[in-house]
Parts: sequence; structure tokens; C-alpha cells
Amino acid sequence: MDATETIPLFPLPLVVFPGQALPLHIFEPRYRQMLVDVRQAQERCRDLLIGICLGQDNAAHANVGCAVRLDKVLNEYPDGRADIMTLGQQRFRMGQVVRERAYLMVEVEYIEDEEGGGGSGALIAGTAGIYETLTASARRVGNAV
Repeated sequence: MDATETIPLFPLPLVVFPGQALPLHIFEPRYRQMLVDVRQAQERCRDLLIGICLGQDNAAHANVGCAVRLDKVLNEYPDGRADIMTLGQQRFRMGQVVRERAYLMVEVEYIEDEEGGGGSGALIAGTAGIYETLTASARRVGNAV
């Protein structure tokens, strides 16, 4: 995967992570066109990733997002809507947002994630400790009722 590239941008009121499956219902005409473009790229043996970032309509509210790959078209409707399954691939930093098509495009710089680095063991241990505390508290509350 190139270090930088321009990909379609799909601002949504959610966050997606690498490895996460994200089902989407495509109904707006601009995103229907985006889906056509992504599928045409796949037919030419080229992966055109879709940038998902926290935002709404034509506004991005974050400068980091996650590129997703079209994994499968689940349903196609006669009016052009579609249900698709995407899969998170790689985080990116957003560069310039451009409107080359009906939908937004963004220049992205991919962020290389380190496997097991950055103190992830401590983060996992801390999260497990919080989980244990919460479940113990929930059991106490359940027994008190």
C-alpha cells in the first residue's frame, strides 16, 4: 500500500478500526456513485479504499480516520441502494479534502501501526483490571437487589 494516496471520503457519526467489519446501507446518490467507482476499480484489479472518518454530511470532524475495503455487496435494490460489508484496513491522517466527484475525496497518509508495541500489554492488563472491577461491582449490585 502506498504511503499516501487520494481516496473517497465517507464522513460518518462513528469510528471504525482496522480489522473491524462495518456494514453500511448506501442510499444517497453521491455514495451510490462512490460504490460504482469502487466496484469498477475492483474489476480492474485495483483496491480503492474508502476513508471513514468521524463527521457528518460533507464535514469531517476529525483529522484521523480508517480506510475500509469493500468486502461484499450484500443486497442491491432496484432503485440503486445497496447494503455492503466493509472491513477496516489501516488508519490514516487526513490531508487536503477535495471535491472531484459528487462525493468528497481526501489525500491520506497512512499510519503504520506497530504490532504489540507502545506498551499494549500494559493497556490490555489495565483494561482487564477495569473489566474485573466492573463485573465484580455488577455482581454485588445484583446480589443486593
